[in-house]
Amino acid sequence: LRRQEKPPYSYIALIVMAIQSSPSKRLTLNEIYQYLQGRFQFFRGQYQGWKNSVRHNLSLNDCFIKLPKGLGRPGKGHYWTVDPASQYMFEEGSFRRRPRGFRRRYQALKPYAQFYHSGAVNNFLGKLSDNKRIIQSDIALDPTT
Repeated sequence: LRRQEKPPYSYIALIVMAIQSSPSKRLTLNEIYQYLQGRFQFFRGQYQGWKNSVRHNLSLNDCFIKLPKGLGRPGKGHYWTVDPASQYMFEEGSFRRRPRGFRRRYQALKPYAQFYHSGAVNNFLGKLSDNKRIIQSDIALDPTT
């Protein structure tokens, strides 16, 4: 019996798909498993090694955040969510595998992601535009130019 072919997505992308499908944008490990099994045939077969890959990716990738358990929720079952600074990597359903070296480039840009997503860029660009208009009007009023 041949094993079903793995979906053409990285485990990171598969986990993000699962989390983003949730109205609360957070899921437990078990809920992530259930989503993957419901959506892809590959995860329904005898092979269970994929569960280890999911756990490995959740714990070792910076784009996932383990949330504390809510009050009255004893035992296992932490929620997982996607780091807001990583959201841009998956905008518009972009879940395909990334080129080699992408993570290193992403890590170098990560400090700027929060600046970009906070609206600070638009604020900064707006101020630049305002300053440009002021300078242009000053030049127009200067009789020596």
